Amino acid sequence: MFTTVFAVAVLGSSALGFSAAQAGVGTDTVPSLVITRRQAVAEALDRNPQLHASRQQVEEARARVWEASALPDPAGVYTPSTKDAGIEFALPFPDKIRLSGSAAHSDLKAYEFDYQAASQQIASQTAQAYDALLVALRHQEDFGNAVELADDFVTKTQARRAGGRGAGGKRSGRGVSWRGRGGRNK
Repeated sequence: MFTTVFAVAVLGSSALGFSAAQAGVGTDTVPSLVITRRQAVAEALDRNPQLHASRQQVEEARARVWEASALPDPAGVYTPSTKDAGIEFALPFPDKIRLSGSAAHSDLKAYEFDYQAASQQIASQTAQAYDALLVALRHQEDFGNAVELADDFVTKTQARRAGGRGAGGKRSGRGVSWRGRGGRNK
């Protein structure tokens, strides 16, 4: 849920196709910004906190692989009574290091796959949000064109009526009106 909201917020704040006049701000104060779909996806992948956390998990798992496959650290030993000093080195069971390294490597691969899946999901959701925004902008443009056509139709019909002819060239007794956006014909 968070990834979808973030993708829409990135797209909405980037003003994809929205000019400052559409946002109700003076056009001389805020220039419009248009980004491509590829740029929107790249921005979402770069700034998504879920992906940032997943990248950190991959790096931690990569460090655990080295830690699990390394020999244990030697320890310095000093016996004060005999004044003996030495290095103590505990060797684990022969196959233990290989098995722990293999398990850590499997965890690393799992985290890498999780990161890749999250990246693909966020990229897909961002692309869908981008496309939905473009469709909404196109619908807004189409609606504006429809209002202009309706206003033009009403103007021409009223001119014909004033000239004595209806829309089909016949005399009509009813008037025609249009109230613009959201209005209804009378």
